Amino acid sequence: MSKKRLLILTTLACLGLSISVRAGQGILFYKAGFPQVAKPLLINELQTEPQLKAQTCFYLGNIYFGENKPDSAEIYFKEGLTADPTYAHNSIGLVMLNMKKDIKVTEAEIKKILKVKKNKKDVEVYLNIGYAYLYNGLDEKAKVYQKKAKDLKTKNAGIYVLLGDILAKQNLGEACINYEQAIMFDENNKEAYIKYARAYKTVNSKLAIEKLLVLKQKDPSFTLVDRELGDVYYISNDFEKAAKYYETYLQSGNSDIQDLTKYSMTLILNHDIQK
Repeated sequence: MSKKRLLILTTLACLGLSISVRAGQGILFYKAGFPQVAKPLLINELQTEPQLKAQTCFYLGNIYFGENKPDSAEIYFKEGLTADPTYAHNSIGLVMLNMKKDIKVTEAEIKKILKVKKNKKDVEVYLNIGYAYLYNGLDEKAKVYQKKAKDLKTKNAGIYVLLGDILAKQNLGEACINYEQAIMFDENNKEAYIKYARAYKTVNSKLAIEKLLVLKQKDPSFTLVDRELGDVYYISNDFEKAAKYYETYLQSGNSDIQDLTKYSMTLILNHDIQK
């Protein structure tokens, strides 16, 4: 056991909080917008859920790409392809790694992926191509594939989440309209709720809190909502409520040193020194 993990467990024990980590949550947490929480779970799920290995490798590759560790990302994308050569998303991941080097090669590789009949009709393939462009700062190209995905299936929440992500750099209001649209098509789409709340948490905390409370009501077991609520209340200087939600989140067992630090600081600011 690492020193970091031991410290977390010891601190939680001192706080009198229970620890309960459920298996199979890595992909769910990644899709909901929590890559760093998802990362250790995904690494564990490579062993515990071999039937999902191709998908797990894809999400791990994306996490390492986001951490600017292309070598590690490449290892996971290739491992995913070995596990299931027909799962196109790892091929998209490899294209993403080299996207800025040669755009002609990139476009040729994408055309090759889309020549496969199964991929040509898969909305998720187009969306992940869009994200590959977006993660490389090629927003206009990302919009092209967002539109292609929409042409395939209009009523798909992911299409509007992607457009929201593209617009978030330029216009938060327009981005949130698209996150709302995603929720309209899938009221259980956690990613849309979380991204809406994060977009508004510093400019309109009331709207952010309202959206997070709706998600919490729909799925009380999704404790990452409590961390987000803690963050919004903290920013709003409501330290009593922030401490309450941070404490609930700590009980999930998915917390880290940063979460414990935020909780401790919130208790201090709420003058709850004894706790």
